[in-house]
Amino acid sequence: MSERVAEPGRQPGVIGQGFANLGRGIRDEPRLFAVATVGGCLFTLTGVASSLVLGEATDRVVIPAIRRGYADWSGIALAAAALSLVGLARALGMFLRRLAGGTVVFRLQARHRHAVTRQYLRLPLSWHQRHSTGTLLSNANSDVEAAWAPVMPLPFALGALVMLVVALVLLVVTDPVL
Repeated sequence: MSERVAEPGRQPGVIGQGFANLGRGIRDEPRLFAVATVGGCLFTLTGVASSLVLGEATDRVVIPAIRRGYADWSGIALAAAALSLVGLARALGMFLRRLAGGTVVFRLQARHRHAVTRQYLRLPLSWHQRHSTGTLLSNANSDVEAAWAPVMPLPFALGALVMLVVALVLLVVTDPVL
């Protein structure tokens, strides 16, 4: 697919600008964004893993216990350990995603707040007198926060896409006719 180039004098649309802004944020903080994305993938994939572990625990522990009329405690312990391990991995994924993602967003916001205020310092006093203090503060704070807020959920969204692909593959492997 060819890359779409804006015509001279024509600006890209809001969605294009948004994706360009996300790309700038990722390029500015690639390592932390990668950590956040790994955390997002780990978090979402443990959702799939928990369903697999629950299925195995049901097949190997619960159903045999119902048939026999008593529970095999070693099977229960193994199932509990597997579920606990998946839960810990899920918590680690959430921790990595939120910590690294939050750090990315806060760094980007701080960097751009400084850039806006440095630009303000370059402007003449007459310019400042023509603009309200509230508008200037809004541009230096709220506008910057709004510009970088979409970076935070992006690692989770990417992890959700990975989870969908894995779940689809598992569905096909489980029942190709499905």
